[in-house]
Amino acid sequence: MTLRRIFLFAVLSLSTVAIIFGVSTCTTKPTVPPAADLPSPFVIQVADDYHFLQIDPAWAGAEMGRSGGTLAEYGCTLTSVAMAAANLGVDTDPGALNAALSAVDGYTERGWLKWAAIEQATGGALSVTVYGEPSDQQIDECLQDGDYPIVKFFLDDRVQHWALVIGKTEQDWVVRDPLDDTRTLQLLGDLTSGYESVRCIRSAEGG
Repeated sequence: MTLRRIFLFAVLSLSTVAIIFGVSTCTTKPTVPPAADLPSPFVIQVADDYHFLQIDPAWAGAEMGRSGGTLAEYGCTLTSVAMAAANLGVDTDPGALNAALSAVDGYTERGWLKWAAIEQATGGALSVTVYGEPSDQQIDECLQDGDYPIVKFFLDDRVQHWALVIGKTEQDWVVRDPLDDTRTLQLLGDLTSGYESVRCIRSAEGG
């Protein structure tokens, strides 16, 4: 087993414990792989200049609100939002956004992100659309508007996880995974057989 697999196994194990106890899981610009590295070309694509990792030592140990959980353990949601925010022009990263959210009571006691708090934590720069029943159309429309969908799914059918969608090919949506320390583009279908929830992170100026 490689060192990376050992580390990911440890993080996923901690995430499993978090789910049991009701805790929601999850400043380097990436080298974006060329489109030729994907099985088919983009049909929709948004700006893609950041790939933050929840396990980055700069913020991995930061507590999320007063939950007792850290970004390394449960910060996939926050880290996905931070990537969207940075791509939308907000000067932030997971550490700074976590501090801002913590200051405005942006987490529940269990460490779940309060979606409405994102607008306040970013000084009104961002808004979030929270969908009821998730659909493919929601993801596509969010991308077509130049905004950023984040999707919740389960790793190995058991560990709750979130990732940022940055485009769509003829085959599938393309994501950046906050646990992927290779910082490469991945197809959503290579990570999961289906998604459970969708949020759209929008620039408030764009409506």
